[in-house]
Amino acid sequence: MRVRVGLASDVRVCADVLADALMDDRLIRLTMPSENRARRLELLQQVFLSQVAMRHGHLSVVENAMGGIDAVAVWLGPGTRVAPADRAALAEARRSLEGDAHRAANAAAATIAALRPADEHFMVARVGTRVDRRRRGLGRAVLHPLVREADETEQPVFAPATSRLALEFLEAMGFEAQGHARLPSGADVWGMVRPPRRLRRPRGAGAASANAPPG
Repeated sequence: MRVRVGLASDVRVCADVLADALMDDRLIRLTMPSENRARRLELLQQVFLSQVAMRHGHLSVVENAMGGIDAVAVWLGPGTRVAPADRAALAEARRSLEGDAHRAANAAAATIAALRPADEHFMVARVGTRVDRRRRGLGRAVLHPLVREADETEQPVFAPATSRLALEFLEAMGFEAQGHARLPSGADVWGMVRPPRRLRRPRGAGAASANAPPG
């Protein structure tokens, strides 16, 4: 197993992984029509990965010994603004693929947006592990580069949790519930935030830096 940066050539496989991981999520069942749900979900993830993750965010994958991808995570950095053309492409894909559930999906997106912290932060936009590869630490592994970068830059990380399973997973990674909302459909959403942790620095590192001559 190794964690690496996802590439444009990984988009289709990553979309398949995310679709597999999200199929049993209650919120997905409420915001994606049941007819051809798996295919709709996969196509929507392809658009998201192509238009948002690859252009404006970070794609992280866990690759197994056979070269396959078992887990995927996407996050956006502090202050990230998705280009209007990319937002429009994603919005059009959502309207087409979400069908009659589009209004419910918009309500869910607005609820999650309202739970985000006011201060700058990293945001976990997608994270998922193939169903048959769960309970092996892959979700934690695929998010490790984000956690490390957040700690190094002293920035919090926001992630929405739409199930008890996701809530427990994020809590185990140091996230804390900072907000909760219940959608009209009855689905629960938690706003989870992981405060940055102070990194241990080698003794003398600060003094060496302070005494360095001007550049």
